[in-house]
Amino acid sequence: MATIEVDTRLLRRLMGLELDKERLEELLFNFKGEVEGWGDGQVSVELSSDRPDLLCASGLSRAFKGYLELELGLPPYLGSHPAHPEGVPTLRVDGWVEARPYIDSYYVWGLKLDKASVRDIIGFQERLHASLSRGRRRFAIGVHDVSRLKSLSLVYRGVPPHHISFTPLNEDRAMDGEEVLRNTEKGREYAHLLAGASAYPILSTEEGEVLSMPPILNSNLTRVDESTTRVLVDVTGPTQGVVEAVAQLVACNIAEYGASLTHLRVENARWTPTARGVRTHTLDVAQVRGVLGLELGSGEVARLLGKARLDARSLDSSRLEVDVPLYRVDVLHPVDLVEDVAMMYGYNNIKPELPDHFSVGGYHPMTLVARAARSSLSTLGFVEVNSLTLVSSRLLAQLGFTGWVGVENPWSEDLDALRPTLIPGLLEFVGRNQTKPKPLRVFEVGQVGQVVGGVYTQRLNAAAALCDNVASADQVESYLNRFLEDLGLGASYTGCEAALLTRGRRATIVVGGSPSGLVGEVSPEVLRALGIDYPVAVFELTVYTPRFEGLTFK
Repeated sequence: MATIEVDTRLLRRLMGLELDKERLEELLFNFKGEVEGWGDGQVSVELSSDRPDLLCASGLSRAFKGYLELELGLPPYLGSHPAHPEGVPTLRVDGWVEARPYIDSYYVWGLKLDKASVRDIIGFQERLHASLSRGRRRFAIGVHDVSRLKSLSLVYRGVPPHHISFTPLNEDRAMDGEEVLRNTEKGREYAHLLAGASAYPILSTEEGEVLSMPPILNSNLTRVDESTTRVLVDVTGPTQGVVEAVAQLVACNIAEYGASLTHLRVENARWTPTARGVRTHTLDVAQVRGVLGLELGSGEVARLLGKARLDARSLDSSRLEVDVPLYRVDVLHPVDLVEDVAMMYGYNNIKPELPDHFSVGGYHPMTLVARAARSSLSTLGFVEVNSLTLVSSRLLAQLGFTGWVGVENPWSEDLDALRPTLIPGLLEFVGRNQTKPKPLRVFEVGQVGQVVGGVYTQRLNAAAALCDNVASADQVESYLNRFLEDLGLGASYTGCEAALLTRGRRATIVVGGSPSGLVGEVSPEVLRALGIDYPVAVFELTVYTPRFEGLTFK
């Protein structure tokens, strides 16, 4: 969630309406916003972080005008682009800028700004940097008053630090690239983003007037104030899709101040820009009816999507084709469009209905089994731990496990696989706490997932680990037998080939004729690899298997 301060006078002026507190609270609520307090001409609002386009007065104004049907469909400035009488800037890329390869830019003119609107624009830029840019690693934004430039022919390129010279924003003298990193507040804060780079990204005119040194800071030459009527928005970063979405987001929110905009064509780019500035989704009207429980026709769904500032047209009798601007980064799937329909219909207008059948609630069988497992192991003197469901695939391979589900785009290489077992988490916990008084007795009850024969199976497992100066298979087996007795399970033991357990000191647990777990002493080789200096014995048992039909993996 993000909390912002909104200038209510500015919001009313942008909308051309007088909104009292009650009406404004109602509008904010419908866009998942909650008023936290009122001040002198200000309202503090907590907003959902999935709608960055609403993090300023101009973005809220655009959304509210759609909801109130003052304006419908895509904003007009995303359609036709009238020619500016003084010409439109050109932008070319000179080579591959290794430190920040992608750039996208918009030219916005016809602005009518005052102190409140300038604060809104700058505040919006700062909120995006603070909440979504991950310390400017994902993107960096620049907004420039181009009327101060002698030329509108722009170039983005990498320049050696000592060949750079410009006066940074809010500074009073020219600096080279290394001085900017060393002597300015933003330079010191973000210098690590350019560490090791032989050339720093520079956006300048062909004649050498510098607009910015992304991702650090802008030039003082092009600072924006109340007299600004036309600006250039530039966004740089390592990922094309993110850069294009943020550039359009900033430009469109600025254009709400009575302006027109043009998306600049990046000349000499080594990538293909996204066409039209929109993404097109297909929406099945039956899905809308099924999710919301409302009998809505295609025409009504299209009208509600228009209120959400989207363009919808009939594809056939049951489907709509919906144009979604790039700045709506929250729309990833047709179900997100269904949510927009619900918001525009009004959550308060959806009438609650009693179900056709009557039932009494109760605990799911898996919950009952998990509670029984936790109660038993706690009684036996084990302490519960909770580890992440994502683990390192390297660790799984090291321990001899197979069949795990990998994560396609992991945030960290240490969290790139869905755990097929609870044992790695217990061993990592023991390794971090092995200096504590012995014995260490820990357990975990949780879900694991594995692919066997191309079919995904999810199970509820219980696992326990014993670490002591002496930790034998016999000791941990005695705990296991009591655990099985508490759960009312009969078990037998057979041979085991688990690589992480010591040969001759390991066994497979068989319940109901099926292999259901393992027990034994962790091998010395595994303990040394994990940096554990004491013997460890473990057991793991599947205690419940939910049914997951139709989930298959290639």
